[in-house]
Amino acid sequence: MLRGSASIDQAQHVLHSLTPRLVFVPHDDVTPLSLPFAVARWRAMNVAGWQYVPVAPGDLNGLPGPAAFSSVALDIGVALVALSSTGGQAPALGLVPDDPDDPDDPDDPDDKATWRELPTDRPARRDETTASDAERAMLEALNGTVAVVDEHDLAHWGADLHDVRASWTESIPAPPGTSGRSERLIERSRRVLEIVAAAKADDGGSRTLGEMQVRRGALSELERTARRAHAAAWNTGLMAAPERR
Repeated sequence: MLRGSASIDQAQHVLHSLTPRLVFVPHDDVTPLSLPFAVARWRAMNVAGWQYVPVAPGDLNGLPGPAAFSSVALDIGVALVALSSTGGQAPALGLVPDDPDDPDDPDDPDDKATWRELPTDRPARRDETTASDAERAMLEALNGTVAVVDEHDLAHWGADLHDVRASWTESIPAPPGTSGRSERLIERSRRVLEIVAAAKADDGGSRTLGEMQVRRGALSELERTARRAHAAAWNTGLMAAPERR
């Protein structure tokens, strides 16, 4: 919408299928904004898009400070950071979602998703990682993890992995400008992340503390590269879409 690749109506149609009610709370106000009003506000502020940044403990790559913003993003596991249009300067802002299970907000309806603007200490830098480079790094890490697990006989197929595979028929529509390769990488990286999460739930075939550390280290490296591949795939639309005129 911000770059002219989709209309408000098109975006609302897609988003409504995922979240019946979506609102945004400005950093300098407490009044929630609907999507059309939020987009009008961001256009006036020279925001040309929101870059997706998944984060995890020990991996805050691409996330600007300050600590207050990083801490909230880390608790949730994701943030969006504002990008400027060509030749312009976007505000130093991030977006983070409210925790849907927050016990401190019992009056919040289950069908509402709230994203809050938070100031950052500097404007975001555009991630120039290509989907092909990110996919290559993820596949190398996957091959390395398989080799480590096989060499040390640490493989273990838990019951949770059957549930993970059952969810692979579900998909989320990618934004306009996302290439077919990036769409495939979105799904592949999501699957790798789900497999790693299930594998890290126990120690697999590990029999000693040393084997546990080797296995967990290999899984953590795979998780890191898959997380970055997932972000790169989602963010390709920001680079491929035309600038809004």
